[in-house]
Amino acid sequence: MGNKRKLYSIALASIVSVCVLLTLISAIASAAEETRLSAETGEVGEPAIYGDKVVWSYWDKIHLYDLNARNDTIISMPGPYYAAYPAIHGDKIVWFFYDMYNPKDEYGLYVYDITTSEILITKNVSDWTYPDIYGNRFVWTENGNIYMYDISTNIQTQIPINESASNPAIYDNKIVWVGHRLNDIAIDENNNSISRSDIYMYDLSTKKETRVSTSGRASNPAIYGDRIVWPDSRNLDFLTETGDIYMYNLSTEEESRISYSEQSSSASPPAIYGDRIVWCDRHNNIYMYDLSTQKETQITTSGSAMSPDIYGDIIVDVDFREGLPTGDGYLCDIYMYNLTAKSIKPQAVFTSNVTSGNAPLTVLFTDISNGEAPTSWYWDFGDGIHSKHAMNATHTFTKPGNYTISLTVENAAGNSTATKPDHIVVTDPNTPIADFNSNVTEGYAPLTVQFNDLSQKIASRAWDFNNDGKADSEDINPIYTYIIPGTYTVNLTVSNENGTGSKTASISVLKPSSSSGSSSSSSKSSSSGGGGSPEPAKNVQVKELSQAFITSGKPVKFDFAKNVTCVVYIGFDSKRTFGKCTTIAEQLKGKSNLVSELPSGKIYKLFNIWVGNGGIATSKNIENPVVCFKVEKSWIKDKKIDPVSIALNRYNDKKWERFPVSLSGEDNEFLHFTAETSGFSSFAITGTTKASFNETITRVELDYPETVSENNTENKRSQTEQEEIPSTSGFEIYCGVTSQFAIFLYKKK
Repeated sequence: MGNKRKLYSIALASIVSVCVLLTLISAIASAAEETRLSAETGEVGEPAIYGDKVVWSYWDKIHLYDLNARNDTIISMPGPYYAAYPAIHGDKIVWFFYDMYNPKDEYGLYVYDITTSEILITKNVSDWTYPDIYGNRFVWTENGNIYMYDISTNIQTQIPINESASNPAIYDNKIVWVGHRLNDIAIDENNNSISRSDIYMYDLSTKKETRVSTSGRASNPAIYGDRIVWPDSRNLDFLTETGDIYMYNLSTEEESRISYSEQSSSASPPAIYGDRIVWCDRHNNIYMYDLSTQKETQITTSGSAMSPDIYGDIIVDVDFREGLPTGDGYLCDIYMYNLTAKSIKPQAVFTSNVTSGNAPLTVLFTDISNGEAPTSWYWDFGDGIHSKHAMNATHTFTKPGNYTISLTVENAAGNSTATKPDHIVVTDPNTPIADFNSNVTEGYAPLTVQFNDLSQKIASRAWDFNNDGKADSEDINPIYTYIIPGTYTVNLTVSNENGTGSKTASISVLKPSSSSGSSSSSSKSSSSGGGGSPEPAKNVQVKELSQAFITSGKPVKFDFAKNVTCVVYIGFDSKRTFGKCTTIAEQLKGKSNLVSELPSGKIYKLFNIWVGNGGIATSKNIENPVVCFKVEKSWIKDKKIDPVSIALNRYNDKKWERFPVSLSGEDNEFLHFTAETSGFSSFAITGTTKASFNETITRVELDYPETVSENNTENKRSQTEQEEIPSTSGFEIYCGVTSQFAIFLYKKK
């Protein structure tokens, strides 16, 4: 695309007005006011702040949040692009983008003018980069070189440096970066060879480069005025990617250590504004150091914060405390901390040690309100009895019934009330208690289910298996067969002279398919795309989600334990820490809309794998990716597939890559294979029809006549041994012979 001087308006998908923000005041050591800025939990990128504007990325969008107006402007990306790593200064934002379907094909940078809502610059780059901006100048790296673009003059300049650079930052006339000089190799305490990385600075006014650090273990610098800060692992093991925060003053030419081992920094960069430095420690909490008071303050205690930035009295970060909602692929939120917080009223929250039981039922209620501490409490137990001035209260319910509980808390700033309708359920100790289980909850029609009555204190029972409201059985442990696919509500009603009780459960009967036969499954699945996938929902047959915590330098494995797709697990070695992450495996009905054609060979299954958001599973962040999948033995036999021809194909860079597989195990129905791949995207499992056994032997005899006789004798002896084992099926014998023969062919080469 190149640079585009013509201005054009970018689509604004929406402006979300937020009149009242969800304000959560946790136990923060500095008493800063904590506010959640992102409206929905999602896979958001690290935030940046300037003045009253906060920006962050979210898939193919940039969010621009105005702290004064309290609204969120969504800047949508043109084309099939993901947005990442936004930086902001004044009224301009710069961010990195890449093609979401073919990330290797196109990288680029956008510069956006907040006042005109227009894209000022669209620029292609050849490498993954983290841009930064100051005034009309923005900087980035390509292939180890630093480039600067002046928006006011439309002039691009390559900065003359003597090392390979990454992670540039700019302030006024000064640019800082992490530099790696050729042949500058060090040996760490574990005798590992490591490339030395130090902080360098270039002054645009003097055209002079300065080496700032000499430890060889520096990374991710930030600059404000004459002060440069960075994390440095000189005091720790380099391979842990943690260290302490250091600062260099360009005016005094003095280096200072800011943090110490108990508050070691993580791999995320620090930030500086004025006299304040913020960073994330190795326990995922935010700390701040004030140079003017020489005081360190812990800002968060959630243990889930990352990537802080600061401007004035405001700190912003990304936080994964909310975890992962069921069926969703998102995990993070953007939070803000106001260091000049005023008194905030408490937000009433409470728990109880039990919620149900027989009368008389004694319950302990505990206040866990958020915000500043309450000075008074008022409990209403729903039975005409109240309790005042008790932070935690114990109450005994003497009569059966459902009780609504409320707690009102108050301090000088105001009050709030939390109410839980029917929170306490008190039962007559003599009434029957309905309970049952079943051997399966889901399977293919016809589905036979064994039910077991676990009820207590009953005189009679009635089972309704098929939603018709009529009793189908009075047996204690009946068996029922479902013929027609559908979802059925099973209802067990029990009774005695003191009353009745009931319990319901769902049974899902699936429609048989050619690949499923009549096998049953006890897992749930969905037939829609979504959840972080670009695949149209109508083409997704079934999908499964798996969660794992991604930590730098550690192997990661996502297990798909529900067995609803052909994917058993995926794994890789992570180069960065991303926190809790979700991987989606989705099995497709037909050719993916993300590929142009299918690979050669007979197709067994087509599937997609999506790891987190689009920016995680790249060669910059992971290595040694592996996929474990399973293939039905019946498919191999029915289609006359040569097992040694089975391969895993990945669609990458607009073409199919074929990867060899290794047999990792088997069960009664499936062969399990593993393959080392180049990454994760769209996949196809293929095989080819086996050649004639005699033809294969003839071909080998022509090539290697002196050795076929010896090996063929061994092969026949192996066959004889297998025939003597009564429990071995003909299909398994065939697979064993084919596998031995494949090894034989491999050795001859």
